[in-house]
Amino acid sequence: MSVRNKPRNKPRQVEFRGAHPFFQNGKSYTYKQYSDWTIANCMDGGVLRATIKGRLYGEPFCTVRHLSPKRQFTFEADKVNTPKARRWRISNQPMLESKIERLSMEWLKKPPVSIDHSYDRKGWAY
Repeated sequence: MSVRNKPRNKPRQVEFRGAHPFFQNGKSYTYKQYSDWTIANCMDGGVLRATIKGRLYGEPFCTVRHLSPKRQFTFEADKVNTPKARRWRISNQPMLESKIERLSMEWLKKPPVSIDHSYDRKGWAY
């Protein structure tokens, strides 16, 4: 089978739910259809196909919120009322968790030892 006659994968269609002037509730559309509409009709700039695909990853259907521009789109996790101190503690926790990782980092911070040129490649001293 030649490359030209190779069958292509069917594009994934995601069902739309909600009230929208263009997309109908309960009808399925592709990522490209969602993206093309936003690019043509949004004043703040459209949403790229890859962005739509990322927003809809793991989602059973698309809503009006998924089609909103970057400035207006927020994840649900951002809306959770977490205390400021807890957010600060989470963002500033150390990346090195185990004792071995901390020990390794101590040695990696030290400058390399000087090279003694009195040895040849086999380790013999002159």
